[in-house]
Amino acid sequence: MSRTTDVDLAGLLHLTAAHFETLAQERGVAFAVETPPSAPAHADPEKLQRVFLNLLSNAFKCTPEGGRVRCVLGIADEHVAVAIQDSGSGVPPALREAIFD
Repeated sequence: MSRTTDVDLAGLLHLTAAHFETLAQERGVAFAVETPPSAPAHADPEKLQRVFLNLLSNAFKCTPEGGRVRCVLGIADEHVAVAIQDSGSGVPPALREAIFD
């Protein structure tokens, strides 16, 4: 069941990313979160937080010690985009088609 409400996506991303600060320090991973001061939206915050947690967890699993993880939230027109980038090796080409199955 979807529970949409007004939510600040920038705040939600920062709150979620905070769970990874200690891990980043322990592994020497440069960790950056870049957002505007706020990004209001009408969405399901629990589902979005789960998505952010999954993406960040995968990024940290795939990033070697001394690597980097970067989260960027941007707003263009009335659309919001979130990108989570890491310096890991990426998904092997043979598995890319099945990634969203």
